[in-house]
Amino acid sequence: VALKVPTDAYLADAKFIRRFHQEAELAQRFDHPNVVRTFEHGSNGLQHHMAMEFVDGVVLEELLETGPLELEAALQVLHQLALGLEHIHQRQVIHRDVKAGNVMVTRAALARLRSGLPLEPGSVKLMDFGIAAAGPRISSRTPGTRVGTPVSMSPEQARGLPIDQRADIYALGLLGYRLLVGLHPFRGHHEAIVQQQIHQRPAPLREVQPGVPVRFDELITAMLEKEPAKRPELQQAIATFDPERRAIGEGEAPRGVLCALLRREGDPLVTYERASEQGEPAQWPVPFHIPFSAHAVARDRRGEWTLLTQVGSESGAGFLVRLSAEGRLLQRFGRRGSGVGDLSNPIDVASAPDGSILVLDHETHRVLRFESDGGFIAAFGGRGPGRGSFHDPRAIAVGPDGMVYVLDAGHRQIQRLHPDGRYDTRWAFRMERGADELRPLNGLHVGRSGTLYIGDASSQRIRSIDPAGHLGAVFTFPPERDDLVGRSLLITSDEAGRLYVAWRGGSRVELFDADGTLREVQTVPAALVALLITQAAGSQQAPAATAPMNA
Repeated sequence: VALKVPTDAYLADAKFIRRFHQEAELAQRFDHPNVVRTFEHGSNGLQHHMAMEFVDGVVLEELLETGPLELEAALQVLHQLALGLEHIHQRQVIHRDVKAGNVMVTRAALARLRSGLPLEPGSVKLMDFGIAAAGPRISSRTPGTRVGTPVSMSPEQARGLPIDQRADIYALGLLGYRLLVGLHPFRGHHEAIVQQQIHQRPAPLREVQPGVPVRFDELITAMLEKEPAKRPELQQAIATFDPERRAIGEGEAPRGVLCALLRREGDPLVTYERASEQGEPAQWPVPFHIPFSAHAVARDRRGEWTLLTQVGSESGAGFLVRLSAEGRLLQRFGRRGSGVGDLSNPIDVASAPDGSILVLDHETHRVLRFESDGGFIAAFGGRGPGRGSFHDPRAIAVGPDGMVYVLDAGHRQIQRLHPDGRYDTRWAFRMERGADELRPLNGLHVGRSGTLYIGDASSQRIRSIDPAGHLGAVFTFPPERDDLVGRSLLITSDEAGRLYVAWRGGSRVELFDADGTLREVQTVPAALVALLITQAAGSQQAPAATAPMNA
């Protein structure tokens, strides 16, 4: 056994000694392989002790000091912790301090984790019930006071409000975030963390760690809801983390969606091949890695990629990177500067039918056209009242006829221009019939047939306009998460007129038939920053309904 004893400094503190034995009495209720057992407690004169299960292992906090766990290891640890937490909740106890410092991992488990083997039952144990409390709902003895550690506090704990078992679910979500990402979701000094727990949402887990599968991201996000009533039941966490009920990656392959995992330097650009209508298996994934960070992607008719990157630290590095279809570096161009062909803050890129590359610069409000080898051709646009000039341009697209489309967010309109920059026409939508106020726009795409798709931010819809200028199908697309409201839409279409839509930074792609009917919902293990459709490499030209596609 292991003996837990008060240090000499506390022996004369009657209140502390009373709490010490109360902790032991509470802990003796538990008999579970994922909870450190307490056998007895007592005293001999001034010597007080608690006899506990001896665990030959390390505290999880020490393990995390060397870096985050691998995904599968983190999920197994969370599963066993959730089982232990369920046991104490069934005995009407709230732990109130679930954190890495109160978790033990056995040495045998460490060896299995390093070897990629599944953990044995009882490999991870919850401990330390020093501030645990019995009862379905606990109130602070002094209203407004906080009990617990800031990094593991629920918002209601941080406010000093009454809590129930859902506070432990929040704390497990915090620990899960750290295990899957390698960082606490909230950081800073004591009071700063407390305020973040109350008022802030953590950065989306898959934006920080794109490799985390969607269902785990969604679960952790739900566990970290500020309102206790919105958090999932602990049984949901147990089922989701259960290694026997899941297979990492199973069900995550997005059939027909190309996602670019470009959040951090070295993340891969991954293509997914859509399964055919006959049910042929999807190919998943086909990645190539790029040694820089990027935030927009275009692909030309030859299959070559243009990536719009953040300029690196090397001198003279260009914003634009050209890659072959296989990911081989072709050239880098588009320098930062104030010259005629220089860029300041490029935000979007498009490929034209003639092979040229168009770049939208948000700071100068210009569109710059480059040769495929990086040579500067011309620029047009600029800041102005519209009709060929822009205010807060957000996205660019090129039609099959070479006409250029710009989402002019400041003027709440889509402008269409000739390839040389001459103004042609514009589209906008009124908030109400007869009103002057225009609807805000948040998405732009031009299909291969010339159909224009416009994101209507106020109604969370996408409106289509055919090449003759007639309004067509409407596609309803609400945000998958509250934190995505206000972001731009990623829109693309295939030759059959089916529409693929996602929120930038989201992980869910919805596939619509050409008439606006929702056909399929797909998820990807990434925070999406680009969405494209191309004919699958090497595939024969087939009817649009059955052609395998990349996205």
